[in-house]
Amino acid sequence: TLLQDMASISKYVKDLTIKKLLKDKDKDKKGENGGIGTPATRAEIIKGLFFKKFVELKGKNIISTPLGREFYLMLPTELKSADITAKWWVIQEEIKEKSAEPFKLILNTLETLKEVMTKRYDKISLNSQGEVIRKELIGVCPKCGGSILIGQDKKGDENYYCENYRDCSFRLWKNMKHFNNPLEITKEKAISLLKNEKVEFSLLNKNGDKYQAYLKLKINGIYVNFELNGYPEKSN
Repeated sequence: TLLQDMASISKYVKDLTIKKLLKDKDKDKKGENGGIGTPATRAEIIKGLFFKKFVELKGKNIISTPLGREFYLMLPTELKSADITAKWWVIQEEIKEKSAEPFKLILNTLETLKEVMTKRYDKISLNSQGEVIRKELIGVCPKCGGSILIGQDKKGDENYYCENYRDCSFRLWKNMKHFNNPLEITKEKAISLLKNEKVEFSLLNKNGDKYQAYLKLKINGIYVNFELNGYPEKSN
């Protein structure tokens, strides 16, 4: 069924123009209906997914691994759709018919990469010394699947936010508090939290006694909760 889907990938494409391009590509080809790859390369593509541990066998079924799902979520939309395959196929046909130079495909590939990188890392900024600040990717947003970046607020403090911040409300603040206990979420702790791991803190209760608390993202990834002796206690 996976091979069959690869031979008719156009059924998943919403863009009608792209869908037509994919189907036209396979016109008069038996068993092909807007596919991706070729009969000779599809098996190798699947082997590569197993080799990279992006998929695995479960009984008779091929399923994605946690690594494969995380990698998929981190990829830009442009590289996950079949649209780009159809667009590059058109250029390849033009080259074959000698109505375009091979360099056209190279330029189109580089332009696509440029657009993806620009969207992926947003705009660079300068600090007070005029040095370039690049926004660093540290994980996957548990709410929308976008990339979590390290950014600075107006005070210059670092915080962790989703690249889709205009639509996604997920934030992870570097400096938090639990009652009167300050909590510093370092980059390493932020990475652990985004992997759904527990992060340990040594805190003081109202009587000044020390106790251990664990910070962990709630399953839906929208709120941050404490787990103390197995009982969650909301943070502010």
